[in-house]
Amino acid sequence: MKTKYLLLIYIVLLGTFSSCKKDQDMEKLQADFTASADVIEAGQAIVFSDASSGKVTKWNWKFEGGNIDESILSSPTVVFDQPGKYTITLEVANTIGSSILTKEVTVGYNAVEAAFEADGVVVIQGDEINFTDLSVGLIESWEWEFTSAEGVVVKSKIVYPIEGIDEAMSTAVKSQYADATITSFTRYELAGIPAYYKVKIQSPDQASKEILMSEEGAITE
Repeated sequence: MKTKYLLLIYIVLLGTFSSCKKDQDMEKLQADFTASADVIEAGQAIVFSDASSGKVTKWNWKFEGGNIDESILSSPTVVFDQPGKYTITLEVANTIGSSILTKEVTVGYNAVEAAFEADGVVVIQGDEINFTDLSVGLIESWEWEFTSAEGVVVKSKIVYPIEGIDEAMSTAVKSQYADATITSFTRYELAGIPAYYKVKIQSPDQASKEILMSEEGAITE
């Protein structure tokens, strides 16, 4: 009989201990997380790691502006393509309960390193040389300068993305070449003369030609 009483007391104490342990786990469950970099740049791969207290068995991440929207991993990797302020939410859970935390992160511009290549290094007067931008980083504008051997700037140009075609330029081209498409354009600034554009257009039969256009929209071939 004494043994039965001792066994009953042991079972009660074990149940009480287990219940207290579960309560402790629930009390200690607090969502938190860290990032692998203090300064986050656009295009950079960032690892977000769970730093929650308590016994976590489930993770649910939500990423605003990231290359992934959600994750159930404990330490997902995310890339933000554009600078800005974004919210990151982590919800952790176990069999007892859950905890949720939202933080705001700031994504800045990444470091830019200028680089380019030319399709020729030995040329004669009148030759056309194509320069290709090879710069790394999130680039929004380009400005080129060409300098003579004497150190005098003889020509500079700004190359705009094709999406930035000015409506007036497009209208001027369409007025003379109704079915043509602008494929590229370059703005030139030469000493002593007004700035002008060199515009490449393509007709429906895939024939290409180059025209010159003033800033007022006047076209010459």
